[in-house]
Amino acid sequence: MKDMWNIKKPMDRKKMNWAEAKWANPRLKPMGDWDNDGVKNQFDCRPMNRKKQHVNTSSDSKWKTTMIDDFATIGDLRKFAGEDKDGDKY
Repeated sequence: MKDMWNIKKPMDRKKMNWAEAKWANPRLKPMGDWDNDGVKNQFDCRPMNRKKQHVNTSSDSKWKTTMIDDFATIGDLRKFAGEDKDGDKY
């Protein structure tokens, strides 16, 4: 028989990372912003804590860091796509 003192205590919502928050709340959307801090849930270090929102560059993928370096602004991305400011093709 299991010991009743072996039950895990629920984790504080504000201390959950993305994986833990998604496991606890399956309806949490990755591209949503639950705490309205301006960072999407999947990129937020603590998606349910409004005060924590730093970007951890050491765990970012190589693809993401390359894209950020190559296309720092929307203008760079439009130039790469061959579009003009009005959305017209060159």
